[in-house]
Amino acid sequence: PGSGPKMAVAPLPAQEFAEVLNQRTAALVDTRHMLAFGGGHIPKALNIGAAGHLSIWAGWMLDPDKPLLLVLDSDSQLPEVVAHFARTGFEKFAGYLAGGMSAWASAGLR
Repeated sequence: PGSGPKMAVAPLPAQEFAEVLNQRTAALVDTRHMLAFGGGHIPKALNIGAAGHLSIWAGWMLDPDKPLLLVLDSDSQLPEVVAHFARTGFEKFAGYLAGGMSAWASAGLR
C-alpha cells in the first residue's frame, strides 16, 4: 500500500500568499480549530477544521476545480490536510501560508 498522495503544495510567504489571494482564483480554506479561527482569520476565509470530517465538508462546500489556498495550525500539518482533501478528489492547491497566521500578522497584513 502507498503512503497517500504525493501532491506538492507550495509554501507561500505572507506577502506572496496575499497576492495570490487577491487574484481571486483560489478558494481560501482555514483548517485551524474553530476557536483559533474565531480569534482572528483572513477575511473571506472558510473554516473547515483539519479533522476527520474535513473531506466531507470540503465535498459539500468547495468546487474541486478551484485551487485551494490553505491556512494551517502548523506547517507540519500539511501532509495530513492534503490527505483529507484528496479523499474527495481535491488535488489543486495554490499553496499554503508558510508560518501560519503569525507570519500573516508579522507581515502587517489584515
